Amino acid sequence: MKPIIANKSFIEREKLFRKFQIEKFKRSSSVPCVSVTLDISVNKLLEERLKYNNSINKEDKITLTHALIKAISIALRQFPDLFGYFDGRSIVSFDTIKINLPVAEGNHVEYVVIENPDTKSLKEISEEVKLEVENISNGKGTFYLSLKSLFMLPAFVRSIVTSIPSIRRWSAYKNYGNFPITNFGSFGIKNGIPIISSPMIGIMCLGAIQKTSDNLAINNILPVTLVFDHRPIDGAYGGRFLNCLKELIENGTHELFN
Repeated sequence: MKPIIANKSFIEREKLFRKFQIEKFKRSSSVPCVSVTLDISVNKLLEERLKYNNSINKEDKITLTHALIKAISIALRQFPDLFGYFDGRSIVSFDTIKINLPVAEGNHVEYVVIENPDTKSLKEISEEVKLEVENISNGKGTFYLSLKSLFMLPAFVRSIVTSIPSIRRWSAYKNYGNFPITNFGSFGIKNGIPIISSPMIGIMCLGAIQKTSDNLAINNILPVTLVFDHRPIDGAYGGRFLNCLKELIENGTHELFN
């Protein structure tokens, strides 16, 4: 991991994102959540990924996260309420899936937003993520620049603008996406339960892969947790989504590598 140089610009970025976190998780934005976890075998996914990476140039190789982003998006397409917004009374639906992927940068996180990854190749997803991560490292992340513009407004103007539900939803959809995927496993953490802030309906946490043995065979088990707003979504809907994702990853990996 490269060392973080705490120059003035970087410190200002850290402060800005801390302000954003405080705003994002203020009491009025909290929602009643349910979390459900399912263990998924990723043996076939790891095998297919190895074959895929061995067949392409080194610089084009994909990570497990890239493949999981696509798998989750394919499954989401069958459960559109999970990538909608909830306005307190009804679900605001979208045709476009915009995956939000948090990226660690110093003591804060910034975000890569990938639009409709279910329609893209793994190479396209990988290139898109890499490009935005590079922009983030250079202090030019897309979300950071939009956040910087917002916080340049006088406080009273910003308060008025962000208090209008339709504007707040439009800004969140445009800049933040509609379904976050947080990867606690990248830090070696077995699992976690992320927090949802309104108007999001669903968020997913990927844990660290656990190795188990069964009749001398090694199984690679990925714990996946779905957290959802229990007002628009019931456990049956969330459970069916997770089992759809499990079936795709364990038995339908050909869909991901085509």
